[in-house]
Amino acid sequence: MSLEPTLLTLPEVVKDHLFQYLRYIDIARLHKTCKNLRDYITVSRPDARFHVIDISQYNDSVYLDLITKNKEDSVELEYKKAEQGCSILTNVGFRCVNSRNINGLDFIAAFCRDFEMVLRHQKSVLKEVEVCQYSEKIYICETIRKMLEDPMKKNNQITTKDCKLTDLTPSDACSVLSLFDAKCLKSLRILGVPILMAPIDGILQLDHWKHLESVTLWYFGIRNILPDIVHLRRFEAMTTMTSEEVIQLKNLVLQSTQLTYCQVYCTNWSTDNDLYAFFGSNYVLKLDIVKLYAYKSRKSKDVWYVEVEDQYLTFEKLSVENVPKNVSIIEYD
Repeated sequence: MSLEPTLLTLPEVVKDHLFQYLRYIDIARLHKTCKNLRDYITVSRPDARFHVIDISQYNDSVYLDLITKNKEDSVELEYKKAEQGCSILTNVGFRCVNSRNINGLDFIAAFCRDFEMVLRHQKSVLKEVEVCQYSEKIYICETIRKMLEDPMKKNNQITTKDCKLTDLTPSDACSVLSLFDAKCLKSLRILGVPILMAPIDGILQLDHWKHLESVTLWYFGIRNILPDIVHLRRFEAMTTMTSEEVIQLKNLVLQSTQLTYCQVYCTNWSTDNDLYAFFGSNYVLKLDIVKLYAYKSRKSKDVWYVEVEDQYLTFEKLSVENVPKNVSIIEYD
């Protein structure tokens, strides 16, 4: 009498098809059941199909959020320092499904073990990866870099369209960016350390810069970056700027054929500084505090609509019909 087929005895092509319908948490559980399934999963690497990955590190804990499109299959892992090792709390679809303590395993090591497995199974391109480093003792970016650069492990670069990095120095930001697939990354947001306002010139040396379409840099010096923003579609920054740099920014934006939006918050300017002087007197007031300008190149059909408000400079490319009727258009070569 023939036995009923089991998951282990099914042809691999059938197992491949079945595993396409499993959640990552189910794949991870099956990986622990027996050697045959563990070997199959290690070789075939079923796609985890996550949409977004968020990593947040604090002094004694790390959070790893693995978010799916439907949210219900999302996985949240919390790794915390414990007296003799670490504790791991697992939430799936906003429900706590497991909590356990592991003796002899550091919480950072536990995170690296699981994150490495996630990356092995993430075949599809992620929409977004966010890394937040709130700890002054342990640097999660350096930990991830060492993990991915380990020659004994077969890891590829992180493939995502959007990357967000928070509370990083320029060197940390450039170091962790090297772990991302340069050709895939299109949008980048880096929040630096406010009290430093350090230059982040090193980012221009990375292959990623020329492939990016949208960049946001907060709390960094951007003097040497300005000439290299013209290939972007969108650029935003919170920084300090001299009078000469404001003029340089204005000229670069007005001459750019690629940019469609640019906003800079100048932290060192106040209402006492005549920031408006760099844009002339041909403006319209909005709400008594915002000065509106419009510039049009004789070589283009579009208009640069400019708002100047205290410390904010905002440039937006619009079609002529979308420019407010009361704003006079200034033409330039």
